Amino acid sequence: MTAQQRKAFSEAFLKSKRISVDSQLAPIEADLRSRSIEEIARRAMCLTLVALKAEGMNDEEVAEFQREHAIETHLTRVEKRFLGQKSSDDDGEWVWRFEALHVLLWALGYVVALGFPDAESDAGSELEFLRDLGPQGFIEGALLRSNEQILDAADWVFRLHQSVVDERAGTEELTEEVVEQWSVAFDWLTREEENWE
Repeated sequence: MTAQQRKAFSEAFLKSKRISVDSQLAPIEADLRSRSIEEIARRAMCLTLVALKAEGMNDEEVAEFQREHAIETHLTRVEKRFLGQKSSDDDGEWVWRFEALHVLLWALGYVVALGFPDAESDAGSELEFLRDLGPQGFIEGALLRSNEQILDAADWVFRLHQSVVDERAGTEELTEEVVEQWSVAFDWLTREEENWE
């Protein structure tokens, strides 16, 4: 599928969901960065940790998770700072990382259907993949989706996110934080220059 065909497909898909889109948005160009399974899996582990910390994981458990999953070098500066802080009322924003995790689990083949970001993901059941397999089994058991599949989804999520930001018709019932996290995850998966915050 060409970039222009992908754009047309995405617009038709979102219109079928009764969401108004900006037809002037350019096609996503093929600057896809092919990230390794391990790179994506370690990022998924980082997202799991910060979201669990936001839900109340204590400092000892945080340190144990980091050691067991060997993710110290994969955490961003912002994530490290958060993990080193005491719990506060602002921690809730980190719980939304479960939504970005959902996208990465889909890319790794653990989540069968990506779905649509009109509801929160089932974080409880999705965490079972990592718990049951352990860090190495989680990496070895992944079946990375094709670049084409990832780009197809990234394109419509990009357009959906812009519609949410613009408050276009049809987006009133969508949770902005969910769409934002999906967008961040796909940007990281597909863009050469994209770095996680």
